[in-house]
Amino acid sequence: MGFHQKPAGLLNLQGFYDPLLAQVERARQCGLVRETHGRPLLTATTPAALLAVLLTPSMRGQ
Repeated sequence: MGFHQKPAGLLNLQGFYDPLLAQVERARQCGLVRETHGRPLLTATTPAALLAVLLTPSMRGQ
C-alpha cells in the first residue's frame, strides 16, 4: 500500500495469528502482495519480545 514505512507488530500468543501469517505469505508467493509490503509485519510470542523487536534502531528507521 505504501502509506508508511513503520513496522506493525502482532503479539502471536499461542499461535493465534498463524493462519493470518500463512495467508500473507501465500499471497506474497502468488504475487498478490509485494515482497516489501509484508516486511513491516513483525511477530513475537511474548510482549517483551515484541517490544524488543519494535524498539530496535533498524525498525525505528534510525
